[in-house]
Amino acid sequence: HNSHDKLTKVLICTQFLEAENIPVLAWPAYTPDMSPIEHMLHMLWIDLDRFVNNI
Repeated sequence: HNSHDKLTKVLICTQFLEAENIPVLAWPAYTPDMSPIEHMLHMLWIDLDRFVNNI
């Protein structure tokens, strides 16, 4: 796949959503705020810290 194919798909999807009056959020393609692994690792570090401090 090249970037032209991806752009074409994006444009087709965008036009469809607009034609069907489907609301969408403007959101970047990559955002760490939406990365579940980032939140999971944070919770793991907190649990690990508690475990080590209770030994």
